[in-house]
Amino acid sequence: MFGLKWLNSRRQNQSFLEYPPRETWRWTFLSGSLFFVHLWTFFVAAQTTSIATCMILFASNPIFTAIGSWIFLKDRFEKRHGVAFALAFTGIYLLASDKISWSQGWSGEVSAIFSAACFSGYILAGKKARGHVSNEQYAWVIYLWTALLFFIVGSLQHVQWIHYPPITWIAISANILGPTLLGHVLFTYLLKYMNINWMSCGKLMEPAISALVATFLFGELVTPSIIAAFVMTVLASIALLSRQWRINS
Repeated sequence: MFGLKWLNSRRQNQSFLEYPPRETWRWTFLSGSLFFVHLWTFFVAAQTTSIATCMILFASNPIFTAIGSWIFLKDRFEKRHGVAFALAFTGIYLLASDKISWSQGWSGEVSAIFSAACFSGYILAGKKARGHVSNEQYAWVIYLWTALLFFIVGSLQHVQWIHYPPITWIAISANILGPTLLGHVLFTYLLKYMNINWMSCGKLMEPAISALVATFLFGELVTPSIIAAFVMTVLASIALLSRQWRINS
């Protein structure tokens, strides 16, 4: 009896049972494909250049997002977004000035920038899909599709899928539970409700925050560039939130 009541209540939820239009599925699978390429090229970048360089160059993704949202989504680009971009990218430049080296070849650096462009494509296509599909449906499809693509490409490259040490499986599980389920799922949920430029600006905080976390966890030296980058990030956040504060006050 309880099961019938539960099923009837779910039937009233159109996003649960109604299949989205075919065009929405196209955007969803495109988003999942770009998500796969983003992850693959990010891993390549992380293996062929420093993590700091990879993170800093990947932080260029809001530029691609802003251009794409203006062309394809007709999203409004406000002055405060420009101010936040300028402040945040100044901080990123300060971090990059003593960390990025192009002398070892450009494969890792190019992979990081290409990963940033694919990430922007992933969220742009995702925003189109999320207008007509629930976050649960969207998340299940793109993650299963991404996993399938990883399996296909990895199998073609004879990747070993098992026989890893326990610490590796712990790291994989933490990555699934943390960045994926708590990070990307929340990000895709907000795609339907928030300005995509606002969300992209938020990701500009990653390099400075990563540098600070590395300082506390791994004892890396706190340099003046790290402090200045963090200050710029805080100012960028204030620029983003200033309008909301004025509305609430």
